[in-house]
Amino acid sequence: MRCQGGFIRRFVFGLAATSGFVVMASPAMAQRTQDNVVTSAGDAFGVAVGNEKIGLYNNDEVRGFNPIEAGNARIEGLYFDQQDRPSNRTIEGSTIRVGITAQGIPFPAPTGIVDYRLRTTRDALGASIEVERAAYGGVAGSVETNIPIDGGRLVLALNGGMRRFVQPQGGRVKFQAYGAMLRWKPYAGAEITALHSGFDSRDEDAIPALFPVGTDLPPEIKRGRFFGQDWAQRTAGTHLSALIAKLPLGNWRIEAGVFRSVKYVDETYADLFRGVRPDGSVAARTIVADADNRDRSTSGEVRVGYTLKSGALMHTILLSARGRKKDRAFGGQTALALGPSTLSLPDPRAKPQFSFGANASDRVRQATLGVGYTLGWAGHGSISLALSKADYEKRIDFPNPATPDIATKSRPWLYSITGSVTPMRGVAVYGGIVRGLEESLIAPDIASNRSEAPPAILTKQIELGVRLTLPARMTLVAGAFSVRKPYFGLDPALRFGALGTVENRGIEVSLTGQPLPGVTIVAGSVFVDPRISGTAVDSGRIGSRPLGSITRRSILNIDWRPSGKTPWSIDTAIESTSARTGNLANTLKAPARATLAIGGRYRAKVGGNDALLRVQVTNLFDEYGWLVSNSGGFTYSPGRTLVAQISLDI
Repeated sequence: MRCQGGFIRRFVFGLAATSGFVVMASPAMAQRTQDNVVTSAGDAFGVAVGNEKIGLYNNDEVRGFNPIEAGNARIEGLYFDQQDRPSNRTIEGSTIRVGITAQGIPFPAPTGIVDYRLRTTRDALGASIEVERAAYGGVAGSVETNIPIDGGRLVLALNGGMRRFVQPQGGRVKFQAYGAMLRWKPYAGAEITALHSGFDSRDEDAIPALFPVGTDLPPEIKRGRFFGQDWAQRTAGTHLSALIAKLPLGNWRIEAGVFRSVKYVDETYADLFRGVRPDGSVAARTIVADADNRDRSTSGEVRVGYTLKSGALMHTILLSARGRKKDRAFGGQTALALGPSTLSLPDPRAKPQFSFGANASDRVRQATLGVGYTLGWAGHGSISLALSKADYEKRIDFPNPATPDIATKSRPWLYSITGSVTPMRGVAVYGGIVRGLEESLIAPDIASNRSEAPPAILTKQIELGVRLTLPARMTLVAGAFSVRKPYFGLDPALRFGALGTVENRGIEVSLTGQPLPGVTIVAGSVFVDPRISGTAVDSGRIGSRPLGSITRRSILNIDWRPSGKTPWSIDTAIESTSARTGNLANTLKAPARATLAIGGRYRAKVGGNDALLRVQVTNLFDEYGWLVSNSGGFTYSPGRTLVAQISLDI
């Protein structure tokens, strides 16, 4: 294991020193030891708490689309132009807002919303320490501190963490994260939060992507054996700075946030195995090297709301102003053809000297003004109307004079009509129509125009569903949806561009609750029919289903704690997915797969402080399967592994 023992010893010593300071200065207080993603979930659509995630959807895939790439990230409900995932040193978790969970969200988005939650602060001095045996090998650790000032009205949180771990495909990563957050509560209900956080990734080995030839799957590769190049390592990082204010003023409420998100990639590689045959031979192997890429964005939103109650009716009027200024430096990459290769054994090559070209620049300016109105009728339902005017401008300047620059402008009207009706007790019918302006995917590594970002596109969503409150403290949500947008993808010549229109129609079901004392269930399924239409499909250049798409995902999570005083609990997680589309012609599919995870928690007192031992075995039966990216690259699914974590609140 390529961990630096000296660094780990210094990190553990730092944890011990911090814990010693806090133990001497404060009483014990509960923090991380109470985290439990299953008992925290209100539905099966997607939630993250700390390091654990469950749900039908995640931050990268909602109803068959990527909400982050679409520009639908929020922090505490406020618009945020994310360049890379924010550090979990200031983010406590996230929730996927779709269906009935998106009802009441100001200015909803067709592809769903990823709503990040900031870490909570407390009015008592304390800290939490976590040490983890990472999956597939390696170690991780973190420390969080909570330092109240001015009687708890002003609280400073300082957090740090590191990971030295092995990737499921055998490569290694060195990772460190940090965060600082200052929260001020000037009066009851008001909060002003300033934060700065980030992470750095070093020596991250590039995992090969396999592109099969014809209709045959790649051969089963021995898990854990690294087939990449030792010198093809990524060095990158990100940081986020933010100022957020939430100020209730009688019937008025002001919410505002400004965010600075920066992603830098000093060095990165893509290892592409093209023409992979069932016998393990590879027709052509290519390394794509890139360096000195920067994505910078300043974004934010100001919302002013006025609420008036009149008997059982509640009227809310909302004014919103959003904006972003984004600049990217990309391109200049160089491709190295390594010739034929093999998957029968590692194929190391000497590191060459790469010569990079000049970067292209990508500039986006966007401003959106909107007004919304919500009418709530207690016990009967609600309706929300929103209308926005967007002013969008994008320009890409290429360093090669032979390549024409790209300039686009759009000033569309955007709208949403959402609402719910409660015809009887325990029954709520919801629905809505949303038109949005979203970003498309960026051209993947294998594309001839790698990293190029198309202009924003107009998207539309229609949905209708019902939520039922069932006996035994259970809740059922079932809905149908249709999301339609222009389709950008790879053509047979591997150029990424507009190829038609894609519509994802589906049905999603969520069942959650506590049917028995101490038993929590989170279960659900989504059935989706993704279809591309247009001349590219009609002419046979591509198939009618997008690369990497599935038609079903199902989950079942159960957490059982026999009684409130029992120190231990057991949890299980089952996930099943349909086959994935594996090539442009739709003649290859990665088979359906299902996995089972079993874990447990044991709670105890250590020196009067709350402690937690968390153990989980994932993919218990070591099922072998294939993952497929939206570019058609195959990687094998993670195998069975053990994760063990110790948390201590002091």
